[in-house]
Amino acid sequence: MILTRNRIRIGRAPRSIAAILGAMMAMLLTATPAYSQDAGDRRFDEYTWLTTHNSYANYEDARWSHVMQSHSIVRQLDNGVRGLMLDAHWFAGSGDALCAISLGTDCYGPGVYMCHGSCSGGAGFSYALPRRTLTETLNEIGQWLQENPTEIVTIFLEDRTSDGQLINPIVMADKALPLIFDPESDDWYVQARGWPPLLWMRQNNKRLVIFTSEYQNRSFLARARNDYAVENTFDLGALGQDIACESRNNVPLDKTEANWNRLFIMNHFRRTPTPAGAAIDNQFDKLNSRVFDKCLSAAGKLPNYVAVDYYELGDAKLVVDHMNRTRQLP
Repeated sequence: MILTRNRIRIGRAPRSIAAILGAMMAMLLTATPAYSQDAGDRRFDEYTWLTTHNSYANYEDARWSHVMQSHSIVRQLDNGVRGLMLDAHWFAGSGDALCAISLGTDCYGPGVYMCHGSCSGGAGFSYALPRRTLTETLNEIGQWLQENPTEIVTIFLEDRTSDGQLINPIVMADKALPLIFDPESDDWYVQARGWPPLLWMRQNNKRLVIFTSEYQNRSFLARARNDYAVENTFDLGALGQDIACESRNNVPLDKTEANWNRLFIMNHFRRTPTPAGAAIDNQFDKLNSRVFDKCLSAAGKLPNYVAVDYYELGDAKLVVDHMNRTRQLP
């Protein structure tokens, strides 16, 4: 297979800047990405998937004051996102005082919710109203998958739960639960057989893969991310200048296994996201150059997931589609 970082040419160049921007935006917002249209005979690990960092922190699902994404999770999926990063926190409940002070707007029982840092800080920053549970979010994703029967989605949980608190919210997500693919199941044991082809996942309706960041919470519902993937550090620096591709979590990016391939999660965002910064970082030349000049050499393989902030800004989807075309070259 020949790997190339050359920018692809798409037909004849438009004559005006407005035409260029219009053409690129139309391609970016195409609902079904090019890599979903093949026969599915390639393995799951032979694709690259557009992924959103802190997918839940957006303007449309809840009233966040500081976001990492502009669109709702469903809209992200409609626009070609196939990897979702979610922070799952245990919340003991609002309590009578908070419920009263908020004039009834923040009255929630205990459970696992989508929060950033904690579920008890300032509204709009560490959590947003309406508070969204993990079960609600998973069911929304499950409903979308049922309506799009050829698509496959991966969820990465930044897991801040303990004592078995993660299991029940997933079990209660009745629309998502039947779709979960367990890489350690008897149906397809990844560590012995490698990752299944997309065709198998579609035919068996196992089209939702969930990873947790915490070993103590791994189960048939959510496998430990570090058991199946490698990942680079996530901070591009204040000015987006730190583009080296270095390992996170003490798992070498080039770690190999005997019978299967680890998935490669490429994080490409700043510690403090802004639309202006994301628009720069997600530009084709910068992102594509980092993939082929830094991360490919560090990991010995192309990323399976490219995680960005404000996915709709810049050219992240074009870079992902370019990588999938590159994978198909003889």
